[in-house]
Amino acid sequence: MKRKVIATIIGATGLVGMAVSSYGQGQVAFNTYASTGYFPVTYSAQAQALLGVGLGAGPNVDVEFGYALGAGQTSGFTLVPATIQAVGTDTAKINGSGPVVAGYIEGGIVPGGIVGYTSGPVTFEILAWVASGNGAGGGTFATSLYNGTFTWTDSIPAASVGSTAPAAFFSALTGNAVLNPVPEPTTLALAGLGGLASLVALRRKNA
Repeated sequence: MKRKVIATIIGATGLVGMAVSSYGQGQVAFNTYASTGYFPVTYSAQAQALLGVGLGAGPNVDVEFGYALGAGQTSGFTLVPATIQAVGTDTAKINGSGPVVAGYIEGGIVPGGIVGYTSGPVTFEILAWVASGNGAGGGTFATSLYNGTFTWTDSIPAASVGSTAPAAFFSALTGNAVLNPVPEPTTLALAGLGGLASLVALRRKNA
């Protein structure tokens, strides 16, 4: 199925909540259905087996947008809670050549834009989690039993800088957020204890 035209999505509705200032701000659309390449949120093989679901995520999965100025950032992301939304139900081939699945992000302009942006690369982040139904846990990214993230470095065209500029779509998206089971705290604690015991044993052996 061809990707639909989303001009209506990034019209008046998408503009709600945008910052007034036009200085130091880049406009992007939180959308992986109209980007180049385009990727849906998917379940890992383990999650598929445990939940009894297919590869592509359904509308019970929520996503959130984040960004950090500069290339290859690993921390310091600004999350935009106003972008939290369920993934779409439209189906398409993953990046135009993979299997046909749902789970694409089909949002509009990020409210407020990319604050402080004038030029250069940006590291974008997608958070995804099972928000309702089987595997939802507490229903937030932090409390869901299945979540995943994806980060990549992209750029914003000069034509999309400023609060009144048209939004740019992701141009360097290379993958997607994959939902995996979240280890239980007890499992993490046991793994930590196991590592500590191994370290103690190694030191005794070398003593």
